[in-house]
Amino acid sequence: MWLIEELQRAGVAIHVCSHALANQKIERNDVAKDVMIDLAAMVTLANLQLKGWAVIPG
Repeated sequence: MWLIEELQRAGVAIHVCSHALANQKIERNDVAKDVMIDLAAMVTLANLQLKGWAVIPG
């Protein structure tokens, strides 16, 4: 939990994919309260790319 708090203090928004949660059998109420649950990671990534962000494959 401390890592999420430190990242948020630095201005980082934390997101998690609802499909990933379901695949890992993690309940929504088990996710830290300040973490945003997105409908799908691919939708979030596409929207960010439309705003000028880039995905750097790793």
